[in-house]
Amino acid sequence: MQVVLILLNVLITLVFILNDQFRDVKEVRSGFWKLLSIPFTGVFFVECAIVVFSTDGGKILAEKKLYILELLLQGVSIMGYIKMYSTSGDDSDYAFGASLLSFAFLMRNLRITMLLEERKEFKVIMQMIMKMTAPLLYQFACLYIVFYVAACIG
Repeated sequence: MQVVLILLNVLITLVFILNDQFRDVKEVRSGFWKLLSIPFTGVFFVECAIVVFSTDGGKILAEKKLYILELLLQGVSIMGYIKMYSTSGDDSDYAFGASLLSFAFLMRNLRITMLLEERKEFKVIMQMIMKMTAPLLYQFACLYIVFYVAACIG
């Protein structure tokens, strides 16, 4: 079931979201968000809820970290729906909500890494990326602090 959800999400991203990004004239209130996004987000919510409520919290943190990402994406999706369907009816709110939903759909494509991790070659690449991430984040944090102090002084 999870493989089908991941592949459907990739297909939706390619067909609808990326197709809309390359158009010169963007239709803010297209039918895609009304017809497909709510049931699809609902399916991801049910799947995430089943895993979260049937799994120990320590096991989620150790083995199923992408479900933490899914919980965050559910929050982003809820904010997007609130912006889209608020009573103001303003096109800028609708566009902001649609962009939040686009972000959630794009970030859900990270779940395909679970499938690709079964391949030995990809697993080696992912392990190298994970080992390099922590030192790079420390370096970026130090650079941010240095630039922040320099901006405060200047």
